[in-house]
Amino acid sequence: MAQGSVFVMLVATAAAIGLSGAVGAAEQSALAVPGEAPPQVERLSDTQVRAELQRLTTLKVECNTQARQALAAQQNATAVGRPADADAQRQTLWTGIRCLELANQGLLQLRNHVTPDQVRRFSLEDTFHQEYRQGLQSHLAVLQRLSEQLADQSAFTVETFGKQMETFSRQRDAFLDRFIRLLNDPETQPLALTLFQAGDLLIHSARVWTEQVKAAAEIAQLKASGSNSQLSRAEAARAAAVTERTREWEKAQHLVRQAGALAAMR
Repeated sequence: MAQGSVFVMLVATAAAIGLSGAVGAAEQSALAVPGEAPPQVERLSDTQVRAELQRLTTLKVECNTQARQALAAQQNATAVGRPADADAQRQTLWTGIRCLELANQGLLQLRNHVTPDQVRRFSLEDTFHQEYRQGLQSHLAVLQRLSEQLADQSAFTVETFGKQMETFSRQRDAFLDRFIRLLNDPETQPLALTLFQAGDLLIHSARVWTEQVKAAAEIAQLKASGSNSQLSRAEAARAAAVTERTREWEKAQHLVRQAGALAAMR
């Protein structure tokens, strides 16, 4: 079965089954018949609201991602002259957009089941989420500058890079401590994981570079003393460090570019 067909089935299932119970049993009793006053319903608990909010948000993100992918595939199929594929992707795109609309409707309906206190509480949570998203953008900007810096190694030394990574590591730890409960937020998780993986590689590469410099110093001493017994091991250690640091920098740069693409899609 084609990927687009699978997506259509998944979204249709979500629309028919998931969104029909967008706020659980309470919403089912709250759906008003046209021309009739909406019945009084029991308010949802904080736990129910959070669970439903996360479910609808996850669905919204998934539908948005699939819609964007369908749009890109449709444009590509049109550009290379495959009208049948373009039509199929256009239908998938429409289904994704409809799924997005249904998710948004579910989020609006959810507001009918929260108390004023919950509205204020979740407004504060929205502010906290916004601060987290802004922090991720700042994190990305820092990594993008570092990635550009890596392209010209003459612009810094092992000492300056090591200090940069120490500062970066402290700032990142403080950020993680503050926002740790949002790390698995479905809307931002792909971007966050990509950023933190890139950061891990850069922080580790600073230590590897230090090991490389130490091995180079040891090689110089061994050559000066005329000792060959340990020279081959020191040279092997330096070569391994160079290879590892190069690999980590290349992988980090790739992840930073990937993070930039993810951020641009938001």
